[in-house]
Amino acid sequence: MKVKIDFHLDSFPKRFKVSPQLVNVLGIEEDSRMRIVGALWQYIKSNRLQDKECREIINCNKELVEAFGKEKLDVFKVVEELSKHLSEADPITIEFDVKRGEELMRCFELPVLVHPKINKQYVEFLTDCNVEWQ
Repeated sequence: MKVKIDFHLDSFPKRFKVSPQLVNVLGIEEDSRMRIVGALWQYIKSNRLQDKECREIINCNKELVEAFGKEKLDVFKVVEELSKHLSEADPITIEFDVKRGEELMRCFELPVLVHPKINKQYVEFLTDCNVEWQ
């Protein structure tokens, strides 16, 4: 029997998958909306794409035109345009076969993002038996 288990992570802040067109521009495949917006603004600033005379206009370079399909973007509509390139993050999927009569003992590694403060506590707890969990 084939078994498939999907884990949908309930993360805060919520994580989004970035469209392939925008991945080509930002180099980010998945992250929070805030960090994706920040990366886009960093890209716009580092490539000097804000119009020199009207700072409310972004003059798209070739990469942004390919992603957004527009020569110019209104600064106040950037987040709206960006939202079209974000979708729900993919679940973590485990697939395996179970055979009748077989003892099932399997081990799987699941990648999970952990806040650095919590991660530090995990490491201390796992490496020092005298550490108390807070």
